[in-house]
This record gives sequence, C-alpha cells and structure tokens, in this order.
Amino acid sequence: GSSIAGNEAILKRETADGDQICSHTWTHPQLTSLSSAAANLEITRAATLITQVTGQDWPFYRRPYEAVNQTVLNSFNMSAVNYDVDTEDWKDSTSAPVYAAAMAGAHDGAIVLMHDIHPWSVAAAPQVIDSLKAQGYTFVTVSQLIYARSGAIQIHHDYFGW
Repeated sequence: GSSIAGNEAILKRETADGDQICSHTWTHPQLTSLSSAAANLEITRAATLITQVTGQDWPFYRRPYEAVNQTVLNSFNMSAVNYDVDTEDWKDSTSAPVYAAAMAGAHDGAIVLMHDIHPWSVAAAPQVIDSLKAQGYTFVTVSQLIYARSGAIQIHHDYFGW
C-alpha cells in the first residue's frame, strides 16, 4: 500500500490490462502479531487506496509472511489469498532458478509467487508465461479461479491455489 504513491499509472495500466490488484497490507507486517484493529487497518488502508486509484474493489488480500489465523481472517470482510507455488526468488540473483521453480510447481489452478522487487524475477516472468501458455495453460485472475473452482467467493476464508 505504501508503495502506491507515485505508481498510480502502473496500477491503472494493470487494471486496464485485466489484472486484479488486491491489498498486501500497508507496511508488510506479520498480521498475526497485530491486534485485530491494527490488522484491519493494514489491509483496508491499502485496499481503499487501490480502489480509489483503480476503481476495483476486490474482497481479497495477500498476507505477508504467510501469517494468518482465524482472528485475522475474521477482522474484516475480506478473504486471504495465498500462493501454492513458491519460486523462492529471494534466494538467488538470476532468473534461471526462478523459472525452474515456477515450471516445476506449475499445475492446473496454481498460484505462483514471484516478487517484482527482484529484477531476476521480472526477467523470468515472460519466459514462464510463454512456456506455460505453450503447454496449454490459461492465465486468470484470482476471482476467476475461485468462481471456476467453488462457484462463489467466501468471506473470512483462506484461499490457496488448487
């Protein structure tokens, strides 16, 4: 959330391209170490600004450090979304291991974690996308994936890939 200022044009372009943008908190804290009110503020502050910039209002957030519990899940009317394929892109400084991890973990319904703060992950992304498309995979938003798999979005839920 705190990184949105100065990057509004990127969010607008991503939205125009059909991407779904959701909160990853305002300051990236471990939500389970916060009070319910503080966790709520971390998520909703970022979500509110995303909505103001993009016009999108999605009931999802990604929890930092995979940290969530039922208290956090019940703190606001949203649901957590998590990845099920971790490229561990923080371990390396080249794109080859990121590409290999994404390809090794890819499966129908997968949510793959890659960080845009690492240039090697950004460099690996087009190759991952092209390779997966060549294998017949289709890329969808989290909402599309959830609707296709369960028919409805449940609030206070913790979603992973399928």
